Amino acid sequence: GFTHGFPSLRYASEIVESGGVLQRLFWQLTFAVNQIRMNLPLITVLLLSALTAIVWRKGKSPGLGTDSNSAPQSTYLNIWLWAILWGPIAVVLTLSFITASPLRNHWGVQLFQFLPLWIAAVWHHKKFLQLKTLLPAAVLIHCLGLTYYAVKQSDPEAVLATRRADSAYPAQKMADAALAHWRSATQCPLKIVAGDFEAGLVSAFIKSSPTVSTSPIATPWVSAGDLENLGALYVFDSSTALPADVLLKTNWIMANAKNGKEKYVQFAVRLPRKACD
Repeated sequence: GFTHGFPSLRYASEIVESGGVLQRLFWQLTFAVNQIRMNLPLITVLLLSALTAIVWRKGKSPGLGTDSNSAPQSTYLNIWLWAILWGPIAVVLTLSFITASPLRNHWGVQLFQFLPLWIAAVWHHKKFLQLKTLLPAAVLIHCLGLTYYAVKQSDPEAVLATRRADSAYPAQKMADAALAHWRSATQCPLKIVAGDFEAGLVSAFIKSSPTVSTSPIATPWVSAGDLENLGALYVFDSSTALPADVLLKTNWIMANAKNGKEKYVQFAVRLPRKACD
């Protein structure tokens, strides 16, 4: 942190936006809705398990009650659960509201990763969470989810045409095309791929794993001199402007214009100034 000027904090400061009270509340509302969407399989399993328990126990006992052998929850367990789940969620929501920082939906993956532990710790004594109802419900929902995903992914062209491009990048094909574009300009080895997510994806699917350069803040280990001496392959999404001084700019089309708009990423080359073998 001290060596590079706290890049994580500087990165976080870049997303701070100005917004009134209503705008901040809207960010939190949309974040909450998206977390419900992302945890929908878990919620559906619990509801299906509860419904199954009601049907099986109808007329026998108070369906969703508590088992008689349940023990009071430990104070230390409550503190631990708050520390790993509800505490971080509260801190993120509060900071977002105070600093007017928009919430990113993917942050919920880390924030809610311990939600199943909380459910197991708090509701483990509930009759509707017994394995004989919970496991069949979980297997059924997972099978339905996998079937739906397989059907939706069966036509890659349709996926690219109807969804956000970065949700279905053909990574290996994109990496192969990017490397071919570099080799069409120079025989020097590719050492640096410049860009953001797309550049990282290309680097990951090239065997030599070239270094990714995003910005002096995000990737301080790549200097301006490195870019000049070694050159760089630029891989940007369709909405990002390429630097003016790069060569061989081209759009690599990923999908046909089935919905009236082609999906593509941009390739460009900065030739190395330093001679290579």
